[in-house]
Amino acid sequence: PRDTETTKEDWSLTEFVKTIWGKMKDFVTNVFTDLFKKDKTTNTEISKEEEYKNKNLPPEFQEAIASVENQKRKDFLRNIAKDLGINEKENANKIIGFHKKAKGKEFETRYTEETAWCMSWALSKMKEAGKLKDKFSFFSKDALKWGTKVKRPVAGDLVIVERITEDGEKMGHIGIFLKYAPNGNPILISGNIGDKVVIHTENRKILGFRNILGKA
Repeated sequence: PRDTETTKEDWSLTEFVKTIWGKMKDFVTNVFTDLFKKDKTTNTEISKEEEYKNKNLPPEFQEAIASVENQKRKDFLRNIAKDLGINEKENANKIIGFHKKAKGKEFETRYTEETAWCMSWALSKMKEAGKLKDKFSFFSKDALKWGTKVKRPVAGDLVIVERITEDGEKMGHIGIFLKYAPNGNPILISGNIGDKVVIHTENRKILGFRNILGKA
């Protein structure tokens, strides 16, 4: 009788453990299933939101944003796209504002919308992104000393090219890289091209590419 009672107790305990273990497995499975579903939904929502944000942008910007993974870099690209079309005739105050951000305390009232402003625009955009806050310059070539040198740029990197003045002086021009054209030339967004902010294909001599924003 004693052995029989022990066997029944052992059997009851075993069944109890099996029942608890089964419920625990079901609970864990349901938790992970719910988490997976939430992740899928979140990713889908993010994709739809990204698509909505990008749909009214020029194709060059849509491709540029899709080519990078870092969210801050995507937001940076969307922000600079807002400046497309800013020009000297209609937006003098905005251009002077770029000068003020670029020069800081060194800004002088003699700087106007007609002062070369490609560097002022590019530097002000970087400062808005929280970068190069300690840099103050009007000269594009100064950017060759900033950030990290890269051989092949990604969307959002700075591109410095050679600009020859009417007097034959070798100066510089700066823009922000978007993508490569089919012919291999970089497509940029720049200020002071035809007195405005535009998207253009650059065919002048490349002086350098600089990564200021960090991870792409």
